[in-house]
Amino acid sequence: MAMAIFGMGVVLAPVIGPTLGGWLTDSYSWRWIFLINIPVGVVSLILTTFLIFDPPFLVRRGFKDGARIDFIGLGLLSVGLGFLQVVLDKGQREDGSNHTSSWRAPRFRWWGWWRP
Repeated sequence: MAMAIFGMGVVLAPVIGPTLGGWLTDSYSWRWIFLINIPVGVVSLILTTFLIFDPPFLVRRGFKDGARIDFIGLGLLSVGLGFLQVVLDKGQREDGSNHTSSWRAPRFRWWGWWRP
C-alpha cells in the first residue's frame, strides 16, 4: 500500500505541478508558486507526526547515553566534497568536457594520496 501511494505521488506530481504552477502564475502572481508549498508542508508535518513512529525496540541514544560523532569521517566527507566542488567548478570554467587537465587533476590527487 505504501508503494502504491508513493507511486501515485511520483506519477501525479509531474503532471499536476506544472499545471497548477501555470494556473497560479496566470491568475495571481509568480510568488504564489512558492507560497503553495506552505500548506502542503504543514499537512505533511502533521501527518508525519501522527502516522510515523519508531518501534519500541528502536531506542534512540542521545549524547548523554554514549552516542558519538564520527569526526574523522565528517572531516573527510567535508574535504572530499570541497575537492569535488573545486574540480567541477574548474571544469566548468575551462570547458570540462573537452579539457583533459580538469579530469586529470583529481586522478593524480587520488593516486598520490593512496600510493604505497
